[in-house]
Amino acid sequence: MQRTAVSAQGNLVHAGRYCKEHLHRRITRRYLERQFEVVEVCREWLADHNAKSLMAHIREEEAAKES
Repeated sequence: MQRTAVSAQGNLVHAGRYCKEHLHRRITRRYLERQFEVVEVCREWLADHNAKSLMAHIREEEAAKES
């Protein structure tokens, strides 16, 4: 899946902002797809951050046991 940056036109990532800027309009397929993309990117970042943090903690524990 291709990653895209947040629109320079405004912050349409937040649903409340979208509703304010597009009052009385339906949520578009493009907007919904962008939301899923943002959630996926956040999930991947959190999983990567968690894995790195866990590995660092394991290394610290192993180093402490060896000392």
